[in-house]
Amino acid sequence: VDWSISFPGVTPNTYTDFNNMLMALPSEGTVYGITTLCPGTSNYASSEAGVPGFTFSWTAGTVGGETPTIATSTLSATNITFPNNDVVNKVYPVYLQINSGCCGNLPLITYNVTVYPDPNAPTVAGSPYSNCIGGSQTLSVSAPDPVAGYNYNWYNAASGGTLYGAGSNYIVNPVLTGATSYYAEAIDANGCKSPTRT
Repeated sequence: VDWSISFPGVTPNTYTDFNNMLMALPSEGTVYGITTLCPGTSNYASSEAGVPGFTFSWTAGTVGGETPTIATSTLSATNITFPNNDVVNKVYPVYLQINSGCCGNLPLITYNVTVYPDPNAPTVAGSPYSNCIGGSQTLSVSAPDPVAGYNYNWYNAASGGTLYGAGSNYIVNPVLTGATSYYAEAIDANGCKSPTRT
C-alpha cells in the first residue's frame, strides 16, 4: 500500500514501508469426553484449555423435549448432565464455541453424545411371601422380566445397602423371624441401572 501526503510548499513524498501481516487462524481443537453413557453426569473438556486469550462457551441441543444441564458454560472444562426418560437412545449434540480474541470465533465444534435409557425396575413374582422360620424362600423376577441381556441384583435396602446376590432368582435361606424386605434392581446390557428398586 502506498501513501502520498502533500503539504503546501513541501515536495511530496511517498511512504512505502507498510507491511501487511497475515496470521493463520488458530485451531479450535477438539473435545475430550465419553460419547456414550447412561443418564447422568460426565465431564467434558477442550483440548485448547490454557491458550492465552481464548474464551469458551458450551451449549447443548434439545432432543425429544429434554435438554442437558451444563454446570459451567464458560470454562474450558465442565460437567454436563444428560437426561433420558424415553425407551430409546438419545443422541445429544454438544457444542463448543471458542473465541480466540484477535481472530474472533473459531469454527464451532459439535460433539455427539449418545445417552441410553434406564431400564425399568423389575417385577418380583408373588411378593409378599410368607414362610416358616428356618425354611427357604426363592424370590424371582417375573414377566415382563427377566429380560434377555439384563442382570438383577438383590439388596437389603431401597437404595445403597448390602448386595445379597445377583441373578433373576435369589434364595433366602434360612427365612428369618419377622418381616424382612429384599429389593431387586435391574441392570441392562449397557450397564444402566433401574432408577428404583422393587
